[in-house]
Amino acid sequence: MDDPERIEEERGVPPGEDLFDPARLSNQQKGALLTALLFSTGETVPLARLAEFLDMAEPELATFTDELAGELRLQGLDILSAAGGLRIVTSAEWDEPLRRFHRQTRKARLSRNALEILAIIAYEQPIARSRVDELRQVNSESTVRTLLDRRLITVAGRADTPGRPFLYRTTDYFLEVFGLRTLNDLPPRPAALDMPPPAPGEAAFSIDDLPGFGEDEIEESLES
Repeated sequence: MDDPERIEEERGVPPGEDLFDPARLSNQQKGALLTALLFSTGETVPLARLAEFLDMAEPELATFTDELAGELRLQGLDILSAAGGLRIVTSAEWDEPLRRFHRQTRKARLSRNALEILAIIAYEQPIARSRVDELRQVNSESTVRTLLDRRLITVAGRADTPGRPFLYRTTDYFLEVFGLRTLNDLPPRPAALDMPPPAPGEAAFSIDDLPGFGEDEIEESLES
């Protein structure tokens, strides 16, 4: 009997490494593999690349994909054919419930207080938390930590002042969430940010100072 390891060595495969042969897969296995490939990639994969990897003709793969998509729709997923490739997406049948779920999730994540502190950081960046506290006249430590956890802000270095406190700036994800191409697309800078420090217990900045960022607009931005 031939030694499998010797055969693998002769074919240039290290001993013990399994050979992937799509011809040995059942249709069910091919469907599972194709689903895993598209899910793990997270983007549109060229049909030609998938056909070559699965050792299938493109027309055959297209037919196979149509059948697989029908099965996946029962699980809330679908396979989108676009731009010469395939991509796994959620089924259109569940678009409205998904929008509602994500709308509620996002609304729960950002309080009015968090939005005000986020706006201060956006306009004043890089900024130390002590300056945020000065403008808001409240301790912002927990809120800044929340914004860090949500990836809306990040540490931009340390201030060259006693204690060398952290400086904070907004992230690219912040731009994505608020639909901004760059920070230049922010509404006009609030005049309240340039006023003298407020009296104790009196905040100098409110989200209402931002045109287009009243509570209704904030809700709409987070729901979209």
